[in-house]
Amino acid sequence: HWTSTALLLHKDLNPNQLGIPLSSCNLSSFLQKRCTGRITCTTITTPAGLQGIISTYQFQSCRPREQRILLRCLSELFKALKAISAKNIFLLGYLNACIPGERHGYSGTRPPQDDRLQSWINQESLYSGETSPNWTWTTLTGDKRSNIDHILSWSSPPAPPPAPSLDP
Repeated sequence: HWTSTALLLHKDLNPNQLGIPLSSCNLSSFLQKRCTGRITCTTITTPAGLQGIISTYQFQSCRPREQRILLRCLSELFKALKAISAKNIFLLGYLNACIPGERHGYSGTRPPQDDRLQSWINQESLYSGETSPNWTWTTLTGDKRSNIDHILSWSSPPAPPPAPSLDP
């Protein structure tokens, strides 16, 4: 089943939208080919500054190599957005993995895709605003369920306070 994420902007923000092609983000042709159709990246300019919005559709867990490739591509997009001074970056979509506590009814160890996602979230210093799981996948009987769709964000560090004046 497909999951779709939409971001609606209030008309008063008057966003200037700019799509970013994967070819402009210092990605190898190999990464571009593997991730085409799985990632869209847009920037909008709001009164708060430049915002990056990335939507993604991750590969299945039976394709761990491709999952790693897509996370690498996302990292490159984050670098590109930070390089153009994005104030915030929002990643929305189907990541085919769970953050700890967002998988119910499974036994055994955590699946490797969950560990890959958590490691990547830590590496990129991302924040998950979700406070409790909204089960986005469940078996027909409901005995197993998980949250595999996520909204993650990154914010630029706040500017340091101005140095105190030395004038008496």
